[in-house]
Amino acid sequence: MAPERSLFRQYFDSLERSVGRPLESGVETDTFQDSLAAVIRLQAAIQARLERASGDLLHMFNLPAHSDMKRLSEQVSRLDKQVRDLSLELEKRSDGTRTPRRRR
Repeated sequence: MAPERSLFRQYFDSLERSVGRPLESGVETDTFQDSLAAVIRLQAAIQARLERASGDLLHMFNLPAHSDMKRLSEQVSRLDKQVRDLSLELEKRSDGTRTPRRRR
């Protein structure tokens, strides 16, 4: 025997059905999908414009912008990888295995 649903749950389910079904049918329309895509593109354009403006403002006061910090972080990551590769190469050479020298 299934437990009886509470009065709150009964009201909630009836409200959810009365509101949920029209919302579901609304979001499945092509108009909604097109509108959502336009809003997402607009949001991305506004964000890009704000980032450029804030970057220009920071550069005016000789401060680094987010793009500068991102570029520096990528450079540090590349340097870190090069150091690891060189460390492995040195370990190989110190173990007695020789790698051929590159000619310049």
